Amino acid sequence: MSSGFQNINLKEDTRVDVSEITKKFSLRGQTMPRPVYRIPLNLLHYNNKNGRIATLISKWESENGYSITELEDEQYNETIESYIIKSNKPAFEKTMKSIKSISQREAGVVLNDGCIIDGNRRYTCLRRLYEETSSPEFAYFEAVILDPEISSDEKEIKRLELELQHGQDEKVSYNPIEALIDVYKTCEEEKILTTKEYADNIGKSESAVKKDLEQAKIIVDFLDYIGATGKYYIAVDLQLDASVFEIYNIKQKIADEETWEKAKIVLYENMLVKPKGDVKFVMRDIKSIVNSEYFDDYYNEHLRIAKPLEEALKNNNDIDSAYIINDIRSNDTLKKNMADNVDEYSAKISIENIKKLPIEKMNDIAESLSKIDQEAITYMSTDDKNNFKEAFNDVKKKVEEIERVLNEVN
Repeated sequence: MSSGFQNINLKEDTRVDVSEITKKFSLRGQTMPRPVYRIPLNLLHYNNKNGRIATLISKWESENGYSITELEDEQYNETIESYIIKSNKPAFEKTMKSIKSISQREAGVVLNDGCIIDGNRRYTCLRRLYEETSSPEFAYFEAVILDPEISSDEKEIKRLELELQHGQDEKVSYNPIEALIDVYKTCEEEKILTTKEYADNIGKSESAVKKDLEQAKIIVDFLDYIGATGKYYIAVDLQLDASVFEIYNIKQKIADEETWEKAKIVLYENMLVKPKGDVKFVMRDIKSIVNSEYFDDYYNEHLRIAKPLEEALKNNNDIDSAYIINDIRSNDTLKKNMADNVDEYSAKISIENIKKLPIEKMNDIAESLSKIDQEAITYMSTDDKNNFKEAFNDVKKKVEEIERVLNEVN
C-alpha cells in the first residue's frame, strides 16, 4: 500500500465524528462500552492479516507474483473487496440488503490507522452501496476506534478479532479451511496465541483447537507435497475439509512414522486426483487397506499406476486450482486406475472379513455362554427349566451341525 493509509490518524481526523451509540467488548481485560465513530469509507482499509482474508490473499499473490500490499491504497481495497464478495456471495447479498433497508446495525472495530479488525463484510456492503447510490447514508462506516498503542499489540488485536468474529452473523462466513489455516498461522507459524488462548476466545475447548491445528498441518503438508506451498486457497477451492478430516482420523491410528509416510502418499494423491465420487469415502476405503495385510501390495501398485501424476506435478512449477481441476482431475485413465486399485483391495478385505465373521460370531456366543450363572439354573421353576432346556437343545443341535461342517472341511 502507498503511504496514504499509513499516515491516517482517525482520532485526530476532523472528518471523523463521534456518534451517540456505544459497543461493548473486552480489551486488555476490561469489558466496557466504547464510543462508536462515523468514519468516512475512504479512510479505512482491509486487514491483510485477518484470518478470512489471508486465504483469499494467498490466491491473489499466487496469481500475480507479488505482495498485495504493494498495490495503491484504493486498488488494494478494491482487490480485497472483490475477493470478499466472491468468497460468500449469498452472505454478502443478505448483509447488503439489510444495510440498504435499515442501515448499519452492528458497529465494527478499527485501529487508529484505519485498519479494520471487525466488520469486513459490512464495510464492503457500504462501499458498494455508496458507489451505486452516492447517498450520504452509506458514506460512513460506524466503528469503535482503538487507541493508537493497540496497533503494535498483535496478540491483543488477534484476540479481539477472534472474539468479535466468532459471534453473531459473522460466524457463518468462516470457511472450514479458512478456519483451520487461521489456527495454523496464529498458533504455529506466527505464534501470536497459544492453542489455549485461541480456544478461550472462540468458545471451544483447547483439545478441539489442537485437533484443528493437526488438520491444518495436514493441509500444509499436502500443499508442500504437491508443490503448492502456501497456496491455501487450493484447499478452499477443492473443498478438502471433509477429506482432511478423514486423513486426520487415519493418521491417529497409525503408530509408526514409516507407515504414515507411505500412507500419506496414497491419501494425498487420491485426495488430489479425486478418482471417484465423494473423495472422503475413498479415504475411508484406504483406511481399511492401510490397516490390513494388503497395504504393501496396494501401495506398490499405487506407485506404479500413479506415475503420470508424478510427472504432471514435476512438469508444472506453478500448481494451482485450475491446473488440478482441468489437467490432473480430467485424466480419466489415471482416475480409473486409481479407483480400480482401491476397489480391488477393498474387495479383498471385504472377503476376508466375511471369512472371519463366523469366528467373531462364535466368540460372541462363547462369551455369552460364559456369562450364564449355572447356579441360578438350580433355582429355576419347572417351566423355566423346560424352556431353558429347549433353548439349550437348539444351541446344541446348531453346534453339532457346525461340527459336522468342520469335520467335512478337514
